Order: sequence, then structure tokens, then C-alpha cells
Amino acid sequence: MTLAVTELAPARAGEAAAVLARAFFEDPAWTWALPDGRRRARVLPWFFRAALGYALRHGEVWATAERLTGAAIVLPPARPLLDDLALVRAGFWQMPLRAGPRGFARFVTQGRVLDERHARDVAPRHGYVWLLGVEEGQRGRGVGSAVLRAVTARRDAEGAPTYLDTTNERNLGFYRRHGFEPVHAGVFPRGGCRYWTLVRPPGAS
Repeated sequence: MTLAVTELAPARAGEAAAVLARAFFEDPAWTWALPDGRRRARVLPWFFRAALGYALRHGEVWATAERLTGAAIVLPPARPLLDDLALVRAGFWQMPLRAGPRGFARFVTQGRVLDERHARDVAPRHGYVWLLGVEEGQRGRGVGSAVLRAVTARRDAEGAPTYLDTTNERNLGFYRRHGFEPVHAGVFPRGGCRYWTLVRPPGAS
């Protein structure tokens, strides 16, 4: 059975933030930035609520239509790069206070590296899957595939490639099955985790 996926209604942003916070709790980027699990548990729901607020104003949010078990935060070809001023307005100015000095420094390090790769690794006109997550207990049931297919179908209709990055090596096979190919692999400085950037041409299967 194919899961129905739709663009997220703003009223469900809190629900989506909770799902994404749980999905990313053990993600290598977050465990490196915030190794204290108690702090991570406090920061992640706030972070994803802010990210969803940004995307609902400047991009797209796709999620499973009935029971919300997976969601993707996407920036469209018209505005595929994160905008610093818009991030501040979305509430990200609070990050140093919430993550603490070390966590914030690591968060900035990751962001700087990924922003540089983003500018290099894909054509200017593209869609960006900023964040994609599935509720842990629902993984392997087609949720991520359904959400990602909705995203790439929109890009295919626009004739635009889709770009994303990941810090979780186990995700590479999943993305390859959806037409993405790795462009760059690296390691964040100062003892950070590994990361990969991937691109999917429009129409890839």
C-alpha cells in the first residue's frame, strides 16, 4: 500500500517537530554537536520547530498525510540556499543559548562546511532536501520512500535536480535507490563526524 504524502499544514508543525526530533536523536551530526543526551533532548524539538517555521515561510514541508510518521523540510529551486537573516527571524538566534558554547561552535562548523559544499556540488537551480526524518519505530516500512518520492516528483515536474547531505552512512543506499549519487565525502574539522553530499538529476529512477 502506498502511503499518502501531502504538504504540511502549519497547525501540524509541532507534531512534525516532535517526530523529527526523535528521528535525529542519534544522528552522528547531533551526537557530535551535543553529546549530552539531556541537552540534545531539549534542543532538538526547539530546533525542528524553528526549521519548520522557516520552511513554511520560505520552502516546503512534506509529511505523511494521516498518521505523521515522516517529514521532509525542503527548499525549492527559487530559494534553495539557507538565508541567514531569515534564519534569525525564524528564531535561530537562540541557538548559542540553547546549545551552549561548545555545541554552538560545532553547529557553526558543520553549517559552514555544508554551506560551502552546497554552493560547489550542485547547479544553482535545484531543490534542497534540508532535513528528512522518519519516526524510529516506522523505519523500513516505506515512510521515507513515500516522502522522498513526493519531493522528487515536484522537482521532476520543474526539471530541477535535487540536492541533499547526510552524516549517516547507512542512508547512502536508501538515497541511491531513489536516484541520488554521492558527489563528495568528507569529515568535519576538529574531530567531527563524516558527511556526504548527493545529487539526483531530474527524472532519475
